[in-house]
Amino acid sequence: MATKHSKFWTEAFAAFAVIVFVLGSLFALPAAQVKAQDGGDDDEIDVLIEIVGVVESIEDDEIIIDGYVIAPAGAFNPSELEVGMTVSITGYLLNDDTIQVITFEIVTDLDEDGVLDTEDNCPEDPNPDQLDTDGDGVGDVCDPDLLDTDEDGVVDSLDNCPEVANADQLDTDADGVGDACDPDLLDTDEDGIVDSLDNCPEVANVDQLDTDGDGVGDLCDPDLLDTDEDGIVDSLDNCPEVANVDQLDTDGDGVGDLCDDEEDDEEETCGRDNHPVATALSEEFDVAYDTIMGWHCDGFGFGEIARALLLGEQAEVDPQELLDLKAGGEGWGNILKDYDVHPSDLAPGRVISGRHHNDDEEEDGDTSTTGVGGQNNGNGNNGNGNGNNANGNGNSGNKGNNGNKGGNGRGNGRK
Repeated sequence: MATKHSKFWTEAFAAFAVIVFVLGSLFALPAAQVKAQDGGDDDEIDVLIEIVGVVESIEDDEIIIDGYVIAPAGAFNPSELEVGMTVSITGYLLNDDTIQVITFEIVTDLDEDGVLDTEDNCPEDPNPDQLDTDGDGVGDVCDPDLLDTDEDGVVDSLDNCPEVANADQLDTDADGVGDACDPDLLDTDEDGIVDSLDNCPEVANVDQLDTDGDGVGDLCDPDLLDTDEDGIVDSLDNCPEVANVDQLDTDGDGVGDLCDDEEDDEEETCGRDNHPVATALSEEFDVAYDTIMGWHCDGFGFGEIARALLLGEQAEVDPQELLDLKAGGEGWGNILKDYDVHPSDLAPGRVISGRHHNDDEEEDGDTSTTGVGGQNNGNGNNGNGNGNNANGNGNSGNKGNNGNKGGNGRGNGRK
């Protein structure tokens, strides 16, 4: 009996010991894990740092920016960097003073004033002092509130003529635009009459004389201009650039004899190549030579054609349309009004050169002539010629060609 009891207690004690061991192990394992997690003094604390600095060196094993060793960590490609470049970097500062980059930006100084664009209050205008008088965040040198372009002491934002100096800010008509730059008050020709009221704004004409009442002053009215000062206005003159009071036109082609270089044969004239006036107009206005000659053969003088081309160029209309109006009896002054073109827009006094030298015809011998009379210079291509008939001038006799009727021509040419 005693032996049984002894055996019982021995087995019970052993079982209890096993239970205690198991329970002890269960409680001991979590405690060990907590200690490992605490990590003691070996734990790292993340420190985020931002620097703006200059790239000092780039080596295979390290990049130094502003004294810091940089670890790109995939935030940028080291090949993007150059020594001397300014960059902005944000990253973690590691225990060994290396910065593990998380953001990267190349910083520039566009105006080269020593202040980086990210901090410059005028990034495109040099202002190392960064002066900002009104404290609006925009530097004085680029602040529209403080700019004074014309340097008249009045800032642009308040100046009624910001690009024209006018310290007095005079604004006679109170339209907000200073007199010094107000088109309503400008007097380009300085004749005492403002451009907006002047019938010849670019030609001084104090009397504002307008004989034909077309709103265009006589001094700039193509209907009344008399370029050759022969007493006949250009619009009626058959030789507007050559004085010919008698207006003699022997062949009745609308071109006065003194400036008519055409042959008597109308068919030959209309089919003529290299007519000097038509060639000049063709080159001046980039219009086909045949078109010019076609208009001329339709009865329009070269002066009329030139006016149509000038107006067509300005009003951007077909010159044929203008010539049709002229043929219908409408004067040039009214035509200008119809297309809302001011005569000053047509460049009064514009000279279209009619002197052209044909190198293709200059082969053998001297083809030049000398003449005395109306228009004296021409090409004496055949023989000698003097006067009007006899040995022939221009079209008669031996043809001292283009010595022009009324002149004396001496030509040495090819026979």
